[in-house]
Amino acid sequence: MIVFSQSTYFGLQDVESDAAKAYLEAASSIDDMVFGITSEDSLFTDNKVEKDSVVLFKDFDEKRNDLSEGITAESVTEFVAANQLPLLIEFTQDVSI
Repeated sequence: MIVFSQSTYFGLQDVESDAAKAYLEAASSIDDMVFGITSEDSLFTDNKVEKDSVVLFKDFDEKRNDLSEGITAESVTEFVAANQLPLLIEFTQDVSI
């Protein structure tokens, strides 16, 4: 179900909660990332998410980051900024531009 792109964010069991509203607010302000939201229990079970969280699935570094406390639009935006890129990026002619 979850397909890895460079970074994909999913979040929150209770899609009507304040945390979900904050998540959606942050997601709407970030254009270059893929976001999704679900309340499907099987996805939480399959991905070992035990409570409302914003989960970053990625195909580099530790493969996953979780934000499960203090979910606000600001904290989600900061979480995305801190975790969206690999810790090491190969320097090539393509990335130097």
